[in-house]
Amino acid sequence: MDEEKRSPPDWLAHECEELAEMVEQLEVERAAQPFEGLPGSLEEAQRRLHATQSARIHIQTIAATLTPTERPTADEVAGAELLEALRPKRGKGAGTEGAARLWRLLHLLAIYKAERSGHSRSAVQEAVHTANELLAVKLRVNPKTVGLWADQLQQAGKIEARSHHGEHLNPDTGEIETRVTGTLYAVALQPGHTARLTYHQLHHRHRRLDADRAVGRTAHRYVKRIKALYAAEKNMSESGTSYEGAAGDPEQIAVRVLQAWAVTPGGGAEFLDTRSSFDPDIFREEKKPSLQTVIYDLPLIADEQNPDRRRALVHHAAGSMAAALDDEHSRAYYAGLIWQAIKDGWKGLQALAAQLARLEIDCREWTGLRRPAALLAARLRAA
Repeated sequence: MDEEKRSPPDWLAHECEELAEMVEQLEVERAAQPFEGLPGSLEEAQRRLHATQSARIHIQTIAATLTPTERPTADEVAGAELLEALRPKRGKGAGTEGAARLWRLLHLLAIYKAERSGHSRSAVQEAVHTANELLAVKLRVNPKTVGLWADQLQQAGKIEARSHHGEHLNPDTGEIETRVTGTLYAVALQPGHTARLTYHQLHHRHRRLDADRAVGRTAHRYVKRIKALYAAEKNMSESGTSYEGAAGDPEQIAVRVLQAWAVTPGGGAEFLDTRSSFDPDIFREEKKPSLQTVIYDLPLIADEQNPDRRRALVHHAAGSMAAALDDEHSRAYYAGLIWQAIKDGWKGLQALAAQLARLEIDCREWTGLRRPAALLAARLRAA
């Protein structure tokens, strides 16, 4: 039946069927993890730890699907002249990257969406549905700032942003109403391309709004959770405790929520489980990390403005590299590589990411490779 010709009863019946399936799935998931609050026993604590480790593996699986070096980088698509023009010249933000921060985040989401959707490497743009409130909480700016930055990027042709609307059943009147479901962005993936949203993208049903609201899949709820993580991190920092793992870092969690939402609008709740988000100890690496995890974290390190947090992120990434390469005594060396890449800017980080991606493939396919750390060092010297 044509959606535009459906009566409110027909529309409601269809929505109820989908909501019932979603609730049934949630009940199955809840039954699989029937614990809340503090653990009542050591056995229960061990079950929670196992669940958290499974979530960590899930995150690493997502990271392993990314191949960020096979498409033009955000800086290559934008161009040095535009990036410089986006820098505020006066006022409170003078000297900062300004709208380039939003551009790099949107480009990261677009690449992730393209890779997860299996879109061609030669694609000139990608459409991303997201929520400006989530973008703002990741960038630690006001949503109005996101809007202003988006206007600048749209004028430059790198994005097109439009509010996206969907159907909503008003429970008081029984009428089907139109509500905003989020913001739809067309993001350029190739230099020289002007991003444009298509009619199909604007009219596609990206979210089932009532179903998402019924089960708490809303940007407002996610932002509230992420802000609570920021507050918890601040309290732990003041008490001398710190997060020990990428899965527990609030900014990285915010990025993963945004990426999940980009692929499935309304998604990302799995990264905001309060049973595991506030305990730093359960995010210590129990399994050998992969170089893909480090590649995935490099843009977040570069985007971090707080010196103390950046040092902590570099320390963690260096430890992950050392563990992945079975070279624990060289942690300081790997930290030096990351700091040098940061000093060289985004091109330096992309170059390091490319070397790590190449080495990751070699480690999988080169059965006789005994000293991957030495191979990496040799390649970096020759670069």
